[in-house]
Amino acid sequence: MKKNIYSKFICVMFSVFIFSMQLFAINEYQITKDVLTYKINKKTYYCINYEIHNKSTNLIYLWVDKKDNLQKADSTKIENYFYKREDGQISLFQIGMDIGYDYIVADFFKTFVKKIQPSETFTIQIIRNEQFSTKSVQAVYEFLDKCVIIFPQEKLNLYKKGKSINDLAPFVFFKNTFIVLPYDKLMECKK
Repeated sequence: MKKNIYSKFICVMFSVFIFSMQLFAINEYQITKDVLTYKINKKTYYCINYEIHNKSTNLIYLWVDKKDNLQKADSTKIENYFYKREDGQISLFQIGMDIGYDYIVADFFKTFVKKIQPSETFTIQIIRNEQFSTKSVQAVYEFLDKCVIIFPQEKLNLYKKGKSINDLAPFVFFKNTFIVLPYDKLMECKK
């Protein structure tokens, strides 16, 4: 009888722990999605905004990986993006630690990392000169929800291999508060 109560207690406490970890992640940042229309010289442009607001008092890091990461463990997501390259090329972490590099041209799906300070926002804007259908807006949001990976700094440092993300050269991190991507190019990457 005691054993049964003890195992139920452990199960309940584990569930509370998992729920609190999920709640912590939700409270770290907020994602706002909207569609804008604007004109420049009588030409109409349409823009899908995907805005990430850091609601915490900690740094958060964002990167984009088009591989299906929804079911992968956090450690695998970090390992695959920063430390291991499937094509055998030098890892992003190695680039960031090498004093021979002065800059990096960010490839949105390979070397793009954004550091978001507390209370700051970062926006991914998808633009085109044709109106978006409801289906295409939904496809963009689903793709970004799957590909945009966000971690607080403390969690990233848990998976470090010798050095932490703080040791990376500043040029590794994307500096602007937004990035604009053409819709057609983004959808090509989805395939």
